[in-house]
Amino acid sequence: MQANWQIYTGSDFEWDKEVDLNNSHYRQSSSWSKLKANKGWKIFRAQFDSNSKKTKIQVLYKKVLFMTFFFIPGGAIGSTENLDEDFIKFLIKKTNSKLYYIRIDDGSFSEKNLDFFSNSKIWLRPTYRLNEAKCAYFDLTEINSKDDYFKNSSKDFKSSIKNCRKKKLIYKCTSSPNSNELAEISISMFNKKKIKMMEFNDFENFKSAIGNQMHYVIAYDQDGTPLGYRAIMIIKDKAWDIAAATSILGRKKYAGFGCLEVIMELLISKSVREFNLGALNSNAGGVNAFKLGSGAKERFYVGEFEYNKFFLFRIIINLIISISLSQKFIQYNILRRLFF
Repeated sequence: MQANWQIYTGSDFEWDKEVDLNNSHYRQSSSWSKLKANKGWKIFRAQFDSNSKKTKIQVLYKKVLFMTFFFIPGGAIGSTENLDEDFIKFLIKKTNSKLYYIRIDDGSFSEKNLDFFSNSKIWLRPTYRLNEAKCAYFDLTEINSKDDYFKNSSKDFKSSIKNCRKKKLIYKCTSSPNSNELAEISISMFNKKKIKMMEFNDFENFKSAIGNQMHYVIAYDQDGTPLGYRAIMIIKDKAWDIAAATSILGRKKYAGFGCLEVIMELLISKSVREFNLGALNSNAGGVNAFKLGSGAKERFYVGEFEYNKFFLFRIIINLIISISLSQKFIQYNILRRLFF
């Protein structure tokens, strides 16, 4: 019954406790909701409580003219089986929506969740995904010493680590980085790769919304020039790769390899057991080669599903998403923000 769905009224602290207890995805945390609120998303939390199946879920939504876009990053906390037609009715009643589109991105490795979505009569795989449903993954419980960090890495990766060590770079670990330095590195990488990068406002947003859960490793040369960074988010014994970039000069000094090595040291020191290095995408060959070359294993997660009654409308939405994430559109947006 729809009546079982209610607005969650607990505090951020109580919500994050649920995320921790259920080993849920970081994108269901209160800090991630603050990050997205700063980007213009509205957020509400809901819960379904019965004797056998309990579900909590954090929903993001935006209204554009007469259309409501719902996004559920990370997936549900608890049972996905309650994400049925009554759940859809609850969403549209809560937001007073007439025309709407819903997308969920379940970041779990649960076969039960995958079976539910794959066999659902209402949830469908989108024709265009934001990310393919696979990632690079480290099980850090298998690491006993520094020699184990990249024991399964490729020959080229091991060679690059050795070359980086010879450069005697300086590394800084912080939760409050200089956003100008990181933006400088990102711009340098954008000029080389022409791919979407984090910018100054993004770094400032992360600092204000997520704070000490974010950890940055920044590489400098002997002259203090920032060469590269890697940013991760840690919740208890899990870590997720959030962003990374290396400048043109940093690439020559293998700074990206050094940053990852220092990240591994940081994770081991904090007793982190799982490290998700992020999505593997077919159009990101260099990034994929780096992640899998490190010895991380390819692992599949549940991924994205969508809901909308009208086939043609779903096609249009997916087309808009594909255009907005195309290389030319990303280049245009970054250049516009840099120079205008």
